[in-house]
Amino acid sequence: MKKTKKRTSKAIPIIKRPSNVFDECEKKVRQTRIWLDALAQKDPQWAAIYACQHLEIGTETLLKLIESKKLTNAGAFHDDAESRLCGHFQQVISELCRLVKIGREDPVFVAWRGAAELIKAIHDLALTASPADEGMFSLQKMAGREIYMPSLRAKAKKFDYNFKKVADKIGLSLHGAVNTGWTWTPTGFKSEDGKARYDLNSLATQFVVTFIDRVTRFQRITREKEAWLRGLQERRSTSSEYKQTTLEDFLRRDYNAAQVSELMAWHTLPKFSRATIDQFWKQTLKPYLEQPETLEQLKGKSLYKELEDATDGKNYQMRDILKKRCKQALKSLVKQSDFP
Repeated sequence: MKKTKKRTSKAIPIIKRPSNVFDECEKKVRQTRIWLDALAQKDPQWAAIYACQHLEIGTETLLKLIESKKLTNAGAFHDDAESRLCGHFQQVISELCRLVKIGREDPVFVAWRGAAELIKAIHDLALTASPADEGMFSLQKMAGREIYMPSLRAKAKKFDYNFKKVADKIGLSLHGAVNTGWTWTPTGFKSEDGKARYDLNSLATQFVVTFIDRVTRFQRITREKEAWLRGLQERRSTSSEYKQTTLEDFLRRDYNAAQVSELMAWHTLPKFSRATIDQFWKQTLKPYLEQPETLEQLKGKSLYKELEDATDGKNYQMRDILKKRCKQALKSLVKQSDFP
């Protein structure tokens, strides 16, 4: 009788953590990217299957880590695996939007179905969650700063997923830097579209709104990072490590040199309001418009074509027109009065 070998389960190999995890990971990613680029030239079908499998494995691993809560901090407000997964989703969504804009069939279908599911999830949270829930608090915090909220507004009289109802519930654009039609009354906040005096169909106004949103978002990020650094400096377990760390050094951990320069420049700016509009113009928007690369970045966009049509196509003329229109737009966007 032939003897069969007894099967033994292989032990999971012990993986030694490198001294610098990020450098080691970057090295492996670089090697994989080179290999995949070569494979895409030789066998694109195999390259596509391989890349897709890597996406699935990475997503599955992160979801398992989220489920296990192994990377959730003590306060339970932050999970590193969740942040990494969402960061990946954000990148994928940006690329999906790019493909939608050029009319690719599958991306259009996925974007439409995905948008419907995402909006439904937001509506469900807005209409069912308690104001004290962490998710509702986060939603109100983000929605309050939002300017461009994509929507197809429902006109049906009997329909819970009503844009106006949800927008009021979550305070959509309530805390944005620009005037979005919210007013303060003795009974609370009230949204009135007629109170917003700007024209978002104007390309220059859209440009300025996007710029203001970027500045205020960077200011918010810097304040949060500053508070985080202060907490690390005051905590006994980390005070010695971060005692000599400046805010600028702390920002360099997550942002490149150009971004850090902007973050620090805008950090000391006052809140955008009627009283500070001239300072805001002189210290942020005007210098940005005077940079040669600003016009270059607009090439191929509708605003650039509009500026060309209004001038002889010379850069200095286009820049002057852009500055004039943006300054007018800036004045139209400022809130008439601050909320209490």
